[in-house]
Amino acid sequence: MKKKVHFIGIGGTGLSAIARVLLERGYEVSGSDKNFSKNIVNLERAGAKVYLNHDPGNLEEPNLVIRSSAISDENVEVQAALRLGIPVQKRAEFLPELIGNKKCIAIAGTHGKTTVTSMIAWVLITLGLDPSYILGSMSINLGNNAHEGEGKFFVIEADEYDNMFLGLHPYLAIVTNIEHDHPDCFPTYEEFFTAFLDFSNHVIKSGTMIVCGNDKGAVRLFRETSGPDKKFLYAIRDENSSVVEFVSSKGVRFQADHLAVNESGFFEFIFLDKEDRTQVDVSLQIPGIHNVVNACAALAVCKLIGLPISEAVNAIQEFKGTERRFEIRGQKDEVTYIDDYAHHPTEIKATLSAARNLYPNGRIWAVWQPHTYSRTRKLLTEFSNAFDLADCVLILEIYPAREKAPENGFNVKNVLQVMTEGKETKRQNVRFAEDIEKSVKQLKEKTQPGDVVIVLSAGDANLIIEKILNLNSNSERDHSQDQLIQVFDDRYKRNIKLEKFTSSRIGGYADAIIEITSMEELSQAAIYFWNRQIPFRVLGSGSNVLVSDSGYRGAILLNKAKQFYFKEDADPPIVWAESGASIGVISRQASRRGLSGLEWAVGIPGTVGGAVFGNAGAHGEDISGVLQMAEILHLKSHNNCLESSRENWAPEHFEFSYRSSLIKRNPGEYIVLACALALKQSDPASVQERVGRFADYRRRTQPPGASMGSMFKNPHGDYAGRLIDAAGLKGTRIGGAEISQTHANFFINLGDATAEDVLGLIELARSSVFEEFNIELDLEIELIGSFNQPGLDRPAA
Repeated sequence: MKKKVHFIGIGGTGLSAIARVLLERGYEVSGSDKNFSKNIVNLERAGAKVYLNHDPGNLEEPNLVIRSSAISDENVEVQAALRLGIPVQKRAEFLPELIGNKKCIAIAGTHGKTTVTSMIAWVLITLGLDPSYILGSMSINLGNNAHEGEGKFFVIEADEYDNMFLGLHPYLAIVTNIEHDHPDCFPTYEEFFTAFLDFSNHVIKSGTMIVCGNDKGAVRLFRETSGPDKKFLYAIRDENSSVVEFVSSKGVRFQADHLAVNESGFFEFIFLDKEDRTQVDVSLQIPGIHNVVNACAALAVCKLIGLPISEAVNAIQEFKGTERRFEIRGQKDEVTYIDDYAHHPTEIKATLSAARNLYPNGRIWAVWQPHTYSRTRKLLTEFSNAFDLADCVLILEIYPAREKAPENGFNVKNVLQVMTEGKETKRQNVRFAEDIEKSVKQLKEKTQPGDVVIVLSAGDANLIIEKILNLNSNSERDHSQDQLIQVFDDRYKRNIKLEKFTSSRIGGYADAIIEITSMEELSQAAIYFWNRQIPFRVLGSGSNVLVSDSGYRGAILLNKAKQFYFKEDADPPIVWAESGASIGVISRQASRRGLSGLEWAVGIPGTVGGAVFGNAGAHGEDISGVLQMAEILHLKSHNNCLESSRENWAPEHFEFSYRSSLIKRNPGEYIVLACALALKQSDPASVQERVGRFADYRRRTQPPGASMGSMFKNPHGDYAGRLIDAAGLKGTRIGGAEISQTHANFFINLGDATAEDVLGLIELARSSVFEEFNIELDLEIELIGSFNQPGLDRPAA
């Protein structure tokens, strides 16, 4: 009989994540919330029953009720459960049962814990360890905020509010920083610090704790805790930073050094383990020096649990962040809009510093929605000094969250008074907007082309961006757009720059981008656009594509349909996977099960669908050798009408050839929805040895940095990289693009490369190889958008 759990406040970040894990465990999950949210939509899609009210009738004989910290003892569902003798718990009480016997990696701290947790979960997933995890936000890479994995690790964001993290007993704990927050729960800093000290004492005695040497509170914890036997500091050293200081060098084992901002505004650095002298170069794809600190913490964890550091770095370099953490949402009238969850002075400073690195010449607007009366009042002086890097500040009413307006009358007028004190120019640019609608109006009236608007809010002010990016007159807004918003909600976005979604970090704006989370949604979206004859492209990992600088006039379906499972008792054993699943992750997990056949795919950044589309391969093997069956969505014409059908194709139906297939040769007619790959049972040690050998070869021969992957197909009997090298082109640059000095068939974005720069190198390589060897090089990558270059392969639609 299934265990039934009911959540009161199920839409919140913490409870929604636990609910998802329990759903994946096979529990029957129900819940209630007063507010409708994206979290509720996702849970309902996953099988939860959610009520948008609090009512005793919502309880359908659950075995357990879990309530949010914001839910009081007087709540009608809490009272009903107690009368019925049903146990009622908060998160902290339930966490031991949730974690079970898994090795808990817990990430705590006032700031940064969501990003560090997401980084660690992403690395473990990428390296095939299949951890369970709970995140404080939706991961862009993972496409969710929680997962029940089969691996031995449980990675969890350890929230200090209401002492939630005291329900954990980690074997490895990270503390990013300790700055006073949540004064409604911890009135003084000492009470706040004591909670972290208690948390450190919950780390198992034989476990490990790492804390940040750039934070005074964390360093104090490092000195005072008597918790685990092993403890280390991690830190970055950057004497020029006004955001990060180096508090302590004594005890620092893991260090980020030689920091530099590349031409794209992202940080590069060297990660060092002082114990074994390991040194690796790291290049981030998320902005801000605070993310160097976060990456240092994540890499320190990888070292401590014995992961190959070079592979961990590769995964970190692919990390694209989490939702509402410096999330670039789009552009309207040449104004860029960024959504950020920052609601503490230190977080606001870090976010604005990152914006200055990325947009050194832009006028920066900070749209701030203060979060809770108690925090705003307690830290008002700090808040008033947090906006020095903003050119304009727009302040909204205080978002009360779980609090009631204080009886002493403290309100946003007090905030405005402090923020506008003095005669400095920066203080003259502070404005007030009563609500979201008035904020939208002011921004539309006051912003100019080239401006950057950052909405800083842990409340609902992110709706400002939604309203602006979808703001059209009734005559401009068509019914089809309304339908898309209705179906895909906030996963449908307009005017988004595609460089964020490509491995080369190149690409102009798409008219629309839709996040796809299942093969059913992929089928639904494709049929929708086919029926209306609207151009669209499916984009998986963003590798092996070059997007035009002018962008793509149509819709991009961002394929995050990533579900897969192994059926080891089949003959032969198979793995079934949706088309958005990572082929490299599946390769890793197969090897740990002793399933052979996908070793060649380790480290390949592409998706299963992309692998079938282009017959991906390496080391003399390819996807056609393991494909058992694929489910295809097929568009065809019948009696001058377009029809679509779902079909199961055997391998021979694809007419595979070297790095090509029937569906690649007929763009726009087929969509790969899912496939089954046939594997062979083998010795796990030998399969993992082969995977390790291939992964090591890939690290040694393929260059780091942003690229499209292999640029050209290998000509029969030769190698494209050898020919380009022999033509003397290694290291050749055009603009911000370079033919790699490590492998000449890789073209690297040095930081500010454009698609035109890459096209220049493509034409140079082609003409030089043809003149030297009379060999035509054919592109392996796909082109997206308009290029208007004679002789180039046409993009697949």
